[in-house]
Amino acid sequence: MENKKTLGAYIRQRRQELGLTQREFAQRLFVTESAVSKWERGLSYPDITLVREICAVLEVSEHELLTASEDTEARTVQRLARRYLRLVETYRRIQYILYGAILLGCAIGNLASRGRLDWFWIAAAAVMMAASLTLLPALVERHKYAAAIGGFTVSLLLLLLFCALWSTGGWFLQAAPLVLLGLSVFLLPLVLRDLPLPPPFSRMKASLYLCSNLGLVLLSLLAWLGQIGLNNFLVASASVLLAFGVLFLPVVLRQLPLSGGWERRKATLYLSGCTLLLLLLLAVCNAVYGGDWLPAAAAGVLLAFGVLFLPVLLRQLPLSGGWERRKATLYLSGCTLLLLLLLAVCNAVYGGDWLPAAAAGVLLAFGVLFLPVLLRQLPLSGGWERRKATLYLSGCTLLLLLLLAVCNAVYGGSWLGEAVVSVLLGLGLFLLPVFLRQLPLPSPLCRHKAALYGGVESLLLLLLLAVCAFPDGDWFWMPGLPLALYGLGLPWACLLLIRYAPVNRWFKAGGCFAVLALYQFSLVWVVERLCLLGGYVVEDLHAFGPRPDFSNWTDIRPRSENIMALITAFFLLLALICCAAGIAGRRRRPSAPPPEAAGTAEDPQN
Repeated sequence: MENKKTLGAYIRQRRQELGLTQREFAQRLFVTESAVSKWERGLSYPDITLVREICAVLEVSEHELLTASEDTEARTVQRLARRYLRLVETYRRIQYILYGAILLGCAIGNLASRGRLDWFWIAAAAVMMAASLTLLPALVERHKYAAAIGGFTVSLLLLLLFCALWSTGGWFLQAAPLVLLGLSVFLLPLVLRDLPLPPPFSRMKASLYLCSNLGLVLLSLLAWLGQIGLNNFLVASASVLLAFGVLFLPVVLRQLPLSGGWERRKATLYLSGCTLLLLLLLAVCNAVYGGDWLPAAAAGVLLAFGVLFLPVLLRQLPLSGGWERRKATLYLSGCTLLLLLLLAVCNAVYGGDWLPAAAAGVLLAFGVLFLPVLLRQLPLSGGWERRKATLYLSGCTLLLLLLLAVCNAVYGGSWLGEAVVSVLLGLGLFLLPVFLRQLPLPSPLCRHKAALYGGVESLLLLLLLAVCAFPDGDWFWMPGLPLALYGLGLPWACLLLIRYAPVNRWFKAGGCFAVLALYQFSLVWVVERLCLLGGYVVEDLHAFGPRPDFSNWTDIRPRSENIMALITAFFLLLALICCAAGIAGRRRRPSAPPPEAAGTAEDPQN
């Protein structure tokens, strides 16, 4: 506060400007005239409780009184504010007069022309539209955008209603939702931005905007129900919901307050919601247009959903019990089950006996392609962790046999036994070494896996002959079984020579060529004699061993004898060459020194 004299001079100046004496000034403040005199002479300060009353009497602000000077800037602001208020009030009055004159003129004109008020209401609604944009924002203190847009919308709906009543048409119910939808698309963001919403909804304005427009679209479809029909309304509504879910559900899920761990699983909710909406659309279309395609279509949608989106769901779902590390197994198993479900539904809808065969084929394909993934992730114990190849091959073989059994049960026939044994024989040729390598065999048999391989394959071959021969064939015992044993003698002889003969490789090779020469020498004779014993007629029997005649290469019989003789001689020559190489190699190999000599050579002191 300024000094006493300055304050007193300012009080005296303002009192004199207002034409007040000290007595009048003191009476208004309820103080003595001497107190006022002391203030003005700078002898004392006014009591602080009298500051507001002094400012009111002197028509100054507290800032001006305390600074003992005139606040020209504040007075300018106040003057401009009062001028603005007067302009606003004038603007309002002009609006009142203008719109009142328009309404009064329309009312008089309507009464004068028709004797009653009819089209006056259309003009009144139009005036309300104009007033909502020009007058209403000047009447409200806050939320001017919301007030103007709300008043414009209400007056526009009233205008449409009065026009519909005037034209005696029933189009108002169809036009009103469409008008609301158009206004909502462009103006609802301004309203939501201007209005104060409760805390849960203040952060969800985008969701409110999208849901409001969705509701207006459905309301518009409902308004046109009489023109488009119930069936088209249902299909259109389901389509709109699906499109809304696909396009805008991420925005809604992003703003919704989710709890219980679902905040981190919004992708799962989005995909599940879109799938449910697509199934709803299929169900509505089936109910409207008829047909028996709904189950198959729903199963197909679920299968496509599983193939494309199941990884996302498995990634976000909380799994326990070790399944967190086996999501690939769950994915493949789920897709397989969905494919089987699709096959079952199609079979139930369209009929036929193909379901078991198709299901078995799907399981076989699943096993061939995806069983390694399952075996890699499954917890195995008891030594099976190191024998996954065996489990894979065994599983695929069992699934193939299951497919054969199902096809035989469905389509009939007596071919199952032959097919099963043939499959086992063919698979054993290529896959049995893997089994024998990984299976835990007793120690005496671990050194004879080659013999086990040959024995199993021989038994399977004999079993295949037996299955093919019985119950109608009588050729198994003679000549089928002897011929098979005779043919198995060649690989068995080579196997025993290669695996167990205590000689070097050259002698083993020579022995195998000698066996081949022996079989070539006696093959035709043995086959013809066994066929004779089996009751078959054989003309022009061959002698034991070929009888070559190298001077005759024209006739078929001498030519075949010559060729067999040459082949036999070729194998014998190879056997002799291998044996000679084995003898030469043994001679070139240095003999091992006796133990005493070896010890002497190793000890430098001896």
